Amino acid sequence: MPPCDYGNYPATWPQIRKRILARAENCCEQCGVANYAEGHRRSNGAFVECRFFYSCRRHKEKVIRIVLTVVHLCHDTFCEDETHMRLLCQLHHNQLDAEMRRKHAMATRAGKKTLRDECAGQMVLLFCGGTGFADTKYYADDDE
Repeated sequence: MPPCDYGNYPATWPQIRKRILARAENCCEQCGVANYAEGHRRSNGAFVECRFFYSCRRHKEKVIRIVLTVVHLCHDTFCEDETHMRLLCQLHHNQLDAEMRRKHAMATRAGKKTLRDECAGQMVLLFCGGTGFADTKYYADDDE
């Protein structure tokens, strides 16, 4: 995941984040796993902490480090209402955002399909990575 762009958050974000971390006692508010804990997830999503890195590796488990993030339940990063925020691990953050991400993916795919349909049967000039060279590609439904 890319680093946080603090330009998309209120100026008071560092103080808000500290209060949320303290409120949650630096643990996921969904499952209780501690921030920066190392271990592995079972197939049911339960986290098993490994006090010794190699004990998980010996059992061929994928070792992960938990990094908790403050999540806006309302999906408005400028919102300063702390009742709209939770401290979550990646698993629960992804579950919370799953529907929104599904909708965004559908919209992206629909946009790409529209672009392909608009370009069907046309010559399109493609510029190659700033090298100064260009290539053309012919888009047609029957060429594939």
